[in-house]
Amino acid sequence: MWHSKFRYELEYSLSADKVIVATHPHDCAFLAAPLGEKYCHYERAVSTLRWATSTTGNPIASWDEGKTWTVFTPDAGTTVPKYDTVQQVYISWKKTEE
Repeated sequence: MWHSKFRYELEYSLSADKVIVATHPHDCAFLAAPLGEKYCHYERAVSTLRWATSTTGNPIASWDEGKTWTVFTPDAGTTVPKYDTVQQVYISWKKTEE
């Protein structure tokens, strides 16, 4: 429940369609073929798409939590916020060997 879609909606003040959750893989599950311990598991990886307006007035986007920014052209009629704002949240899974 702690990592539910609802949690990220509240945390980032987004609508449900802005939180994208990848399907959780099950190839590390004990009952997955072949039966038995697989010595692996999946950890959640959360990333965000952020938008802002640069000091020169250009719309900019970041896919790496605000470390780097790229100028982009938004769709017609889309308003880009002046300050760093999360637009979408992506939840994916990273396989970890034990």
